[in-house]
Amino acid sequence: MTLLSQYSVILYSEQSIEELTHCVESEVLNASVVLFYDTTFELGDFFLSVLSYKHPLFANAPTIPLVYMLHDRKFEEIHTHFFTTLSNKFKCFNSELNIVTDREKSIVNSIRKARPLSRHYPCWNHIQRDVKFWLKKHKGTEDDIKTYTSHVWDLMDSNNELEFNEKFEKMNNHWTKEFKEYYKSYLKNDVLRTVKWKLVEQNIYIDRSGITTNAAESLNALIKRCTDDIGMSSQALVLSLFYLDMYYRKEILRGKCLQGTFILKPELLEFRLDAETIDWPAEHKNKFKRHSVRIYKERF
Repeated sequence: MTLLSQYSVILYSEQSIEELTHCVESEVLNASVVLFYDTTFELGDFFLSVLSYKHPLFANAPTIPLVYMLHDRKFEEIHTHFFTTLSNKFKCFNSELNIVTDREKSIVNSIRKARPLSRHYPCWNHIQRDVKFWLKKHKGTEDDIKTYTSHVWDLMDSNNELEFNEKFEKMNNHWTKEFKEYYKSYLKNDVLRTVKWKLVEQNIYIDRSGITTNAAESLNALIKRCTDDIGMSSQALVLSLFYLDMYYRKEILRGKCLQGTFILKPELLEFRLDAETIDWPAEHKNKFKRHSVRIYKERF
């Protein structure tokens, strides 16, 4: 018998965690904080998972990378360890936070175990993709795909429970027995968890989109471009992520000073800063140790 070890390395900067903490503890900003945890992608011999959030201070709602995890397996225990570590280490992660993910079972289960207070919302696009996948697997036609995905989308886009139930009764009469069973067993709970009226209650509904991981996926695409070398060592990747973290911290500060591309919301000018009084993040690599990311390693 061969025993294969598992490892996970969690990376973050204290300054980025402090920025999120300020948002979470602010009565003005708290309700608009949305976290994203995207499915992992492979970089050489390991995977990278990214926890990010949309910064509620800025009108263009930029997606900010917050915490990274390097790991060699895509197991539920790895993701559970990630969220448990953050909850144990930082007070802000013990708040009732909104978090959006795809429907990957290992991630969903880990959030339920480690973040029971979180309001977890499955991505609308991934629900649609899962419906398409199921229909293709069961020999559905293009018309079937168009009809069923439209039905599921309309259900999620309901303004209240009464409207939802009325839609469901009408649509259900046109569904096949197989799709009814699929919906009941694999879709219903997630559809009700991420339905429009619940998103509106939390002020996180996006018109014509609902709630998606698009922002996180765009961030991941950026990280891929920054780390395009398949043979990149883990040390080089960590350094690249450190500089990426520093870039976003500088842009947040610039935005608060009414500079750069992050546009401070007009109604939130109370958060404006004076550029002359800011201790800007250092850029030279010799500052890496001073501003180094924290690393935690666990072997199971």
